[in-house]
Amino acid sequence: MKNRSDYLLMLRILIIVYAIYSYIEEAKFSFYIVVPVLLYCISSIMYFMLFDYKYSLCISIISIIIILYLGYYINYSFVLLIPCSIYDIVDRLKMNKVMFPVISILTIVIININKAINPTYLFIIFILVIFDSMFTNYFFRVKQLLEENDILREKNNKYSMEIDDLRAHEKQVQYTTQLEERNSLSQKMHDKIGHTIAASLMQLEAAKYILKVDSDKATEMLDNSIKVLREGMDDIRITLRKIKPATEQLGINRVKMVLEECTKGTELKYMLIYTGDLDRIRYNHWSIILDSIKESLTNTIKYSNASRIEVNIDVLNKVIRVFIKDNGIGIDNIKKGLGLIGIEQRCIDCGGNALFDGSDGFVVTLLLPI
Repeated sequence: MKNRSDYLLMLRILIIVYAIYSYIEEAKFSFYIVVPVLLYCISSIMYFMLFDYKYSLCISIISIIIILYLGYYINYSFVLLIPCSIYDIVDRLKMNKVMFPVISILTIVIININKAINPTYLFIIFILVIFDSMFTNYFFRVKQLLEENDILREKNNKYSMEIDDLRAHEKQVQYTTQLEERNSLSQKMHDKIGHTIAASLMQLEAAKYILKVDSDKATEMLDNSIKVLREGMDDIRITLRKIKPATEQLGINRVKMVLEECTKGTELKYMLIYTGDLDRIRYNHWSIILDSIKESLTNTIKYSNASRIEVNIDVLNKVIRVFIKDNGIGIDNIKKGLGLIGIEQRCIDCGGNALFDGSDGFVVTLLLPI
């Protein structure tokens, strides 16, 4: 039952069942009860199906006529249905809610069919008043929640679009930055190295022509060309050294990228902590660390049921210690599959070791010699 109509129909059904039961107890069963009861049931259902103001009022009035017929000629208990029809009329006319009990009580006083039914009649009025109060508060609150939900959905869509725009802008900025760096590098190579090589070529060609005529002058020009080319090589080294990122930056940024990519679309949060001189970590070490982090993240997402994973990289005096721990369910008896065996083997190949512990979450510890 999801709305007011369902509860009101249920109340009508209960009253009809009660009235029929009272009628049967008198041992006066007749098939004349069937048609009026069916007509009342049909009219009640049609009331909730029709939204037209005039038709619904007519149906309510017809329902009251049927109820009075059932009450006078079949059994007085059917009069208990009158408050339901009066409630429909008051609700449809949008009258003051106080009018419902007043009209209902006046109606039972006027028809004066059987005083024995009055307490039950008043009880039904009370139930309808309580139901109306509950429904009014309930549906008002539901309406508020739906409106708030719509507002939150609109905000969520708006923020999602903004995030997508920011990501697209970030990618565009990265792409533009790469183009600018390439352009800058191209310009430097052209300005310094290009001119240097061009000047050296001219001197070498000149030295070739005068070599037989003036060998001393040709030797001087060759020495000058060698000097200029050597300076050009130094310029190349300086330029490449400036644009080449440090090993530390390459390694730790790749670790962050792996953590970000592997946890994207999951509820898993990560924390990265690193200490010591990361520049002492060689490329083969970074490769082992990255592969181990990927494998650990995959296992955590698939098996650990964890919400957080922590990665610590500590560069000590003679060893690199990598600590990967999640807060998942852990495991008592660790059976090494291909992934864990691969982690262990890579560490052993470079002279280190790998340790696994499942007593408190799942922990992978790498020890790599420097």
